[in-house]
Amino acid sequence: MRTILTDYYGFEKIGEIAKTRLDCTESTQSYKTFEDARATTPRKATIKFDPINIGDLIVYFGQTEPHIKAQRRRRADRCLSIKMNGKTINLSSVFVVGEVDGCKLAYGDVNGTSDAILIKYRIIEINGHIQKGSFLEIYVARNRANECNALTNLLLDGMLEKEMEALKNRATPYYKIVS
Repeated sequence: MRTILTDYYGFEKIGEIAKTRLDCTESTQSYKTFEDARATTPRKATIKFDPINIGDLIVYFGQTEPHIKAQRRRRADRCLSIKMNGKTINLSSVFVVGEVDGCKLAYGDVNGTSDAILIKYRIIEINGHIQKGSFLEIYVARNRANECNALTNLLLDGMLEKEMEALKNRATPYYKIVS
């Protein structure tokens, strides 16, 4: 059987200040778009900002803005942004398709590529501020952005569980704490 999913990135809420920031805590370190977004300069913690260490990979998982007009069937449930070269850019719109064991299942496509992403997450929010214990898992399906419906069907039917588990087992833990 040919594999569909090619890369895995796991994110958790670690910082205290940024409301929607999630830090990469494990990954297969194999998806160039994400690897190119790893921090190349550090930033110390301040009263306004969480620290950034060289090699950190940071995403922001936010609500969609109400002023964005879209057809209802295409309106995203969430938005995923990534910190790249000191700037935050849109990575993907996120469309929730279901829930399993208290985790939401969603899909999107990586902006500027032909790659699809499948997302599993449990986010705890208070007043728009993501809380500790929240996590987000991203599984990349390269060159499959046009197959999102089929991918979500496979995801909901549990047909990708073995691939997802294999990618997680290949992942390397990552997170450095700077004092």
